[in-house]
Amino acid sequence: MPTVSLNVGDPLHSRANFQSYPHYLDTYKRSYLPDLNRSSEPYDPYVPRGGEAPSGNAPRPAPGNSKTAALQADIDRTVDLMQKNIAKVAERGERLDDLQDKTDNLAVSAQGFRRGANRVRKNMWWKDMKMRIIIAVGVAILLVIIIVPIVKSTQK
Repeated sequence: MPTVSLNVGDPLHSRANFQSYPHYLDTYKRSYLPDLNRSSEPYDPYVPRGGEAPSGNAPRPAPGNSKTAALQADIDRTVDLMQKNIAKVAERGERLDDLQDKTDNLAVSAQGFRRGANRVRKNMWWKDMKMRIIIAVGVAILLVIIIVPIVKSTQK
């Protein structure tokens, strides 16, 4: 059996009354340890003495104990808030994944657009060059048609 030490002092006397020590021990056990030997289950500070763990549908404390009821209500609100926050974080993660997928698709599309734009730019440059060459050849032919008869008429 474990040893229990209890310092009992009487302010009027300098000595403790050792003959009444068992009385103090019995009073202490009855007052502060009511369930010490009555329960067959091991002690767990997180489980109420009823033996059941608290759950969402657990009975609330008696209305006479308003501090406990207020504290339990605060705990319930905090638990609800944390559950909502966890759900929001999960939804945010899903939205971030969707946004990442859309970003990747947009990057691929932008690369394809850049290649297509470069190809169109080169094609337009070649069309412009062909038109300039055709105009230059046309002007050269027109000049030949105009200059050759003038040169022949001046040589006669």
